[in-house]
Amino acid sequence: MEISSQIIREEKLRKLLAVILIDMQEDFVKDLRAGEAKRIIPNQLEILKYCNQFSIPIVVLELNVQSYGKTNEILLNEAKKNHHFRLIGKEYDNGFFKTELDYHLKALGIKKLFIMGINANYCVKETARGAIDNGYKIMTSNEVISGQSGHSRYNSIDWFKSNGRCVDTVNEFAEEAIAVFEN
Repeated sequence: MEISSQIIREEKLRKLLAVILIDMQEDFVKDLRAGEAKRIIPNQLEILKYCNQFSIPIVVLELNVQSYGKTNEILLNEAKKNHHFRLIGKEYDNGFFKTELDYHLKALGIKKLFIMGINANYCVKETARGAIDNGYKIMTSNEVISGQSGHSRYNSIDWFKSNGRCVDTVNEFAEEAIAVFEN
């Protein structure tokens, strides 16, 4: 009985939750505040591996790849292992604006997004705002978002807490995701 309830929870997650990785492109990563890449990339990688284990869809957003390069190779290679992987180019901070992101997520039946990436006060926040405007619930963690060296260390965390949910550590991601869907 316990195994079947775990399968049901995993199936529910697969149908309701997706992870969005925003602008983790090499040109942006190299301009992060000192030590931030070493802090967030391992945490993002851990989330991507979890998604692959439970077939939770992953979408990677890239801002104008000709100008800013491709997504960090380690993260992109892990994301590409996902059966529901999608790479979407964007021209604006908001990943929903003039892209197929909303169409793709709705086709999968997604209701909630766990958002990771850079720049937290701009592209990450604007994509989260676009998600809310399109009817999605959002969740993030300060452990998976950051900003450029000239940006506030604040990472808009209070905004994310007021408009969605924040987990303190990536270790809480799975528990929080399952708990939200069970309520």
